[in-house]
Amino acid sequence: MIISLRSMSYQDLKKQLSKDDKIVLWSCDTCVKHVGFGGYDKMTILENMLKNDGYNVIKKELIAVSCVPDMIEERKKNIAKKDAFEEATVIIPLTCEAGWDELKEIFPDKKIIKVLNTVGVGICSGKRGTILTNPFEDLDLEPNPKGISMKQTAKKLNLYDTFFNEDEQITTEKKEPVEITIDGEKVTANKGDTLLKACLDNGFKVPHLCYTKVLGGDAVCRLCLVKVEGMRGLVASCSINVEEGMKITTDDDELTEYRRINLELLLASQNHDCLFCTHNYKCELQELVNDLGVEDKNFRHEKGLKPMDDSSMAFVYDPNKCILCTRCIRACDELAGKHNLALLHRGYDSTISPGLDTNMEKSDCATCLACVFACPTGALSERMRKFDGKEWKPSKLHGYYQ
Repeated sequence: MIISLRSMSYQDLKKQLSKDDKIVLWSCDTCVKHVGFGGYDKMTILENMLKNDGYNVIKKELIAVSCVPDMIEERKKNIAKKDAFEEATVIIPLTCEAGWDELKEIFPDKKIIKVLNTVGVGICSGKRGTILTNPFEDLDLEPNPKGISMKQTAKKLNLYDTFFNEDEQITTEKKEPVEITIDGEKVTANKGDTLLKACLDNGFKVPHLCYTKVLGGDAVCRLCLVKVEGMRGLVASCSINVEEGMKITTDDDELTEYRRINLELLLASQNHDCLFCTHNYKCELQELVNDLGVEDKNFRHEKGLKPMDDSSMAFVYDPNKCILCTRCIRACDELAGKHNLALLHRGYDSTISPGLDTNMEKSDCATCLACVFACPTGALSERMRKFDGKEWKPSKLHGYYQ
């Protein structure tokens, strides 16, 4: 994993900006996210800081992999994105230096402000956090198989080992707060947020599969159903926005029963076999099945197995584990900018298809794995290991892809 550290203070960043600038924040969703200096949440923190200081942030753009040129080029052609990049005068990338170099090459007319320095290669350790194992040769650091902590690396190189909010004053984004009632408890939420976000932000657990913080929801899994006083029937909370005075019920016997039925229908839609799944014990569908106490299938899967697509050197698509949540499609659209995936056919025959009903290898796939990381089940899995023999010994698969 590429290791980067922050190279400037927030005050130094502001010195390079004008109040007339139109700013795009840009972040990679891979290495720099895992070392704590990028990703959607970090962009949001920086956006709030800049907006509260009077700067004009016109867009946040999360990209699956920042060092793949054709994925950056897509932002210049994509109908939904290109206007913001044409309007922008400044791009602030939260990426490694390779991503910064690509941005400079593809957007030569924009001011690209580098806020991170890449220092080498390392790993994320559960106990020690992120550590640098192989510094670049031109740095005054010796390779260390045990690793050098981010704090030690930053001190040695005169860099910062925390993101901006760790050592700068930060205020929250200015939104219109409203009072709503959730399960009899009065809480504050932001007007315009979805009910699901308001519930989750206030500590109310609402099951969901098609929603993520970055991609939003598509109201297709029907698990986030809630009751709203004055609204007919049950509503998908990821598709309704917060309004003043709403009264919401997130948990009662009727809601639990409907959620169980929806889960059973999802299980019956394909041949979900957890024992032979790469995501066993780390599957969001499996977790919800356990949480809601679904112990048996009232609906049976009557069809045979669908063929897997293992043509890609990066990952495998198994439609037998797919719940059609569309998270992979939205990730390909929003994060990769490739628009390579779509829903094909209807009913039981529905499937996720790349390109014009082809396989992954022959499609316009960038092998960025945005779809794989977005998948809540084992339908999309990285080609990292396989199991052989009676004892199921794991062995690594090495995919030669960028």
